[in-house]
Amino acid sequence: MVISAEQKCLDALKTVAKLYPEYDCLSIGSYAECAVCIERTEKGWEVYQGEHMKHHNSEIYSDIITACLSVIDRIGYPEDTRQVKERYIQEITNTSQYAAVV
Repeated sequence: MVISAEQKCLDALKTVAKLYPEYDCLSIGSYAECAVCIERTEKGWEVYQGEHMKHHNSEIYSDIITACLSVIDRIGYPEDTRQVKERYIQEITNTSQYAAVV
């Protein structure tokens, strides 16, 4: 079974997010209260803070990798993000059952 490049990026995000104590404040694919959210929209990948049923500090990215890196910035401590981003890149470039990441 081949998994899409987008799914590989989201799976890698889930994996590296667990390196942070706040990883449970992450929502992939839909809104969640008091969480960093990432979801696909008509305009691209939206990353935002979910608070009071609104999308705060919303940014739209044309590619999923940049959006996922933004999520890492938002859920982590500045001193840790470089290492976690490197781990993320390792995760998405690891070849296995996934299709190529564009």
